[in-house]
Amino acid sequence: MSDIAKGLLGGGWSLLVGWILPTLINVTVFVALAPALAPVQIGDLLSGANTAAVVAVVSGVLVAGLVLAAVQNFLYRVLEGYSLWPRPLQRWARQRQLARKRLLTDRLAALRLADAEARGEDVATAIAPYRAHRRLGAYTRRGEGSAVVTGLVAEQLRRYPVDDAQLAPTRLGNSIRRLEEYAWSRYGLDSQILWSELCCVADEQARKEEAAARANVDFFVCLLSGHVLLAVAFVALHASGVLAGRGPMIAAVALVVLARIWYSAAVRAVDGWDGAVRSMVNLGRVRLAESMGLLMPDSLADERQMWLAVARLVRDPADPNAAGRLDAFRRAATAVPHQPPAR
Repeated sequence: MSDIAKGLLGGGWSLLVGWILPTLINVTVFVALAPALAPVQIGDLLSGANTAAVVAVVSGVLVAGLVLAAVQNFLYRVLEGYSLWPRPLQRWARQRQLARKRLLTDRLAALRLADAEARGEDVATAIAPYRAHRRLGAYTRRGEGSAVVTGLVAEQLRRYPVDDAQLAPTRLGNSIRRLEEYAWSRYGLDSQILWSELCCVADEQARKEEAAARANVDFFVCLLSGHVLLAVAFVALHASGVLAGRGPMIAAVALVVLARIWYSAAVRAVDGWDGAVRSMVNLGRVRLAESMGLLMPDSLADERQMWLAVARLVRDPADPNAAGRLDAFRRAATAVPHQPPAR
C-alpha cells in the first residue's frame, strides 16, 4: 500500500489529476447528455449497479486518459497556436497578441504615471499623450482601487514573454512561452535543452511543486479538449439524425462556452507553473554548473556567456569554437586517489 501511495504522490498523481480525472468528467457528461448511446446509465455509475458495464467504462476512461497524456504535446501545440494552424492565421494571431501586449504595456505606464502624479511628481509632459489617448485616458485618472487595477494589469502583462520575437499566437501559448524563455532572458541559460539536467539537480520538493503546478494546467487542457470533442460529436450525431431535438445542439453550445472558460482557467493556472519553473532555474542553475564541472562566474554578464557556451556545445558539438568558449569556465579537476576494489 505504501508503494502505491508513493507512486500516486509521484508521477502517477499528476497523471491521475491531469488526464484521467478530466477524462472521467467528460465521459460522465456524455453519459448524462446522451444516455441512449452510453453503455451504462448515470445512475449505474453513481450506484455501482451493472458492475460489468461500470468496469468497462472505468477501463475505457483509464485508457483514454493515458492516450490523451501520450498526445499531450500535440494538444498543447494546437492550443498554443502551432499545430494545425495555417501560417497566415499564425501571423495574424501573433500580431494580435503583440498589439494586446503593447496595449497592456501602455496601460501599466499610464497607471504608474498617474501614481507618480498623485505623489506630487512633475510628470505632466509624460502623461499628456496617455491622457489624450482614447483607450488609455481612463487609466490616467487615479481613484479608489487604482493600486488593485495596477496589479491586475501588471499580472496580465507578466503572462507574455519579455522578447516580442518570442510571442506565440495565443494567450495560452504566450503564458507558457514566458516560463520557457525565463532562464534565457535572465541568465542566457537555455532551459529547454537543459531541462532534464535541471530536474536532476533540483530539490525533490522543487520537482514535486513543478509537477503539481503542471498537473493543474494539464487538467484544464484535457477538460477543454474533451469538451470540444464532445461538442463536435453532438453536432455530428444531430446532423446524422442519431440524436433528435434541440438538446444536442444546446449541449454543444454549452460545452463550447465551458471550454472557453476552461481555457482562461488554464492560462491563469500557468502562473503557478511559471513560479515553480522560475524557482528551479533561480536555485538550480548553481547546482547545475557544479554538476557540469563549471565555476559560477562572479558577474551576471560572465554567467550569461558561460550558459551560452554550454548551449552552443549541446546544440552543435561539431562547432570547433564551442569547446574553447567553455574551457574558460571549467573547474580544475581534482585528483582522486585510486581505491583498490573491495575483496
